[in-house]
Amino acid sequence: MSSSSKRITLTKPDGVEITVKIVKPAKPSGTILFVHGLCSDLSCWKYQQKHFGKTYRTISFDLRRREPFTFQVFVDDILFLLKELNVSSFIWVGADLGGLIGITYVASSSTFYPNVEKLVLVNSNPYLISDKEDWPYSVFTLKQFNNIRNVLQSNLEYFATQWTDFIHTTPVSSSIRSYTYDTFLKVGSEVFEKTLNSCGKENLIPLLPKVSVKTLIIFGSKSLLAPKGSQGFLLEDLPDAHIYEVYEASSLPYLTHSDEFNTVLSFFLQR
Repeated sequence: MSSSSKRITLTKPDGVEITVKIVKPAKPSGTILFVHGLCSDLSCWKYQQKHFGKTYRTISFDLRRREPFTFQVFVDDILFLLKELNVSSFIWVGADLGGLIGITYVASSSTFYPNVEKLVLVNSNPYLISDKEDWPYSVFTLKQFNNIRNVLQSNLEYFATQWTDFIHTTPVSSSIRSYTYDTFLKVGSEVFEKTLNSCGKENLIPLLPKVSVKTLIIFGSKSLLAPKGSQGFLLEDLPDAHIYEVYEASSLPYLTHSDEFNTVLSFFLQR
């Protein structure tokens, strides 16, 4: 089945521009919203839009790169996008930060929100920053985050390399490594630091029991973004969740293990 692809730019009343990519067939069977993670962009979903765009209206977009960076502001941006695109019901697929925004959206949704049919969380860790130095489940400890701030101010290119190594703990192609490095530099250290600083202070754990939709947790066995224990917390606290581990994958399984990722996602969508 053939599909069409287009890019558009939506402008919010506050001037924030949202770049959107839509891939869909003539008669889509539903809508999937792909929400990228920290220091990434919409192109990370290229394999999913190519695959699922044959049957679904698939939407990817770039998260804002202008303050403020809070979960609720991200939700408000997405509500604007959904309204502009006349989306009334959809499936949410979110990578790390994009999954946490999804938790916030579903847990705080009202009758005025477009309905989320299913939720997919990819390496999404509700413990972004912990003030406990011995806490093994967070992405960063507070001490590590403060050290990151110092490195960002002194040598951005060096930290971009460190970030690439952090994201890819297993061997990947040079093109994927370059994508991670280049996208970090494109998004910028200010967005990285301020997003972590703002969202890292928000406690999403109390929201998990309020996520009533069917949820799939996907994580890479080697991901530092989502240690296995943190995903166990999600599975325990989400009311209707299933979990899938991508063996030997790190933090971007939708890029590095796209065939396996697409197969698992397809199976979940058909359930």
